[in-house]
This record gives sequence, C-alpha cells and structure tokens, in this order.
Amino acid sequence: MIGNVCVFSRPMIAQHLLAILTAGIILGSFGYVRRDPVQLVNIETSDRVRPGGFIDELVEFDRRRNDCEVTIHAEIVDGQTVHFKLASKDLAPAVSRGPTLVFRRYPVPFAAAWGRGELIIQRTYHCWPFYHYWPIQQPTITLPFEIVPP
Repeated sequence: MIGNVCVFSRPMIAQHLLAILTAGIILGSFGYVRRDPVQLVNIETSDRVRPGGFIDELVEFDRRRNDCEVTIHAEIVDGQTVHFKLASKDLAPAVSRGPTLVFRRYPVPFAAAWGRGELIIQRTYHCWPFYHYWPIQQPTITLPFEIVPP
C-alpha cells in the first residue's frame, strides 16, 4: 500500500510550490527585519585621558527603527594590554527615527597603565520580542586613545 504513494504527483506539485513560496516569504521577512537598526555616521573620542578620568564619546548615527532597545558593552585596554570591563548600559528605545547625536562618558580605571589604549565597544540591539533570544549585534568598534601620566 505504501509503495503507491507518490509525494510529487502531478496534482500535488502546485501545493509543494505554494509551500516553498510561503516558506521563502517568511524567511525573507525575518531577514529584512534583522537589518541594522542604526547606521553609524561618525564617532569622535577623547585623544588623551588620565587614569581616573573619562573618555568622551560623541556618536552621530542615523536611526532606521525606533522600536529597539540597545545594550552597550564597553571595555578598555591599557598600555600593557590589560583589559578592564566597564559596566554594561541598557538604553530604552528611541522616540523618533532619523539623524541623532549621542554623548557618552566611559571611566578610565586608576590602575590603567600609561601608553596607547583602546576603547572597545559592542552594541547589541533587541528590536522585536523574538530578538531578545536572537539579538542584532553590530560589529565591534575599536577606538584608540592615549593614557597620559597624571
């Protein structure tokens, strides 16, 4: 009895094509929704910072969506390549789309060694309730600066 069952018989080809088209549309819409919620235009930081001071960051970006929460993970690497993880910041969704300027300050630990340092920033966006389990991560940004003697 089972030998007579044909999955791709002529009457069922239309149903299979419709199922493939529907799955393609669903997967395509997931890919479209996962596009980057912001486009970075310009980033400026402090050039020279003392231990115990602050790195000022001025970010200019263009918001494409206004339903995204963002978590910012920052880390400082000092002149002797010691990594200092900074507290994560959770920011609420923006009210509007379009060009935006944001100013943030990151503390430089007193224990940071003098010399060339780097501020490493990773932004993770949670836009749709489903994406709390599969967030959108932007590429890591590395910003150089110099740690000078106090």
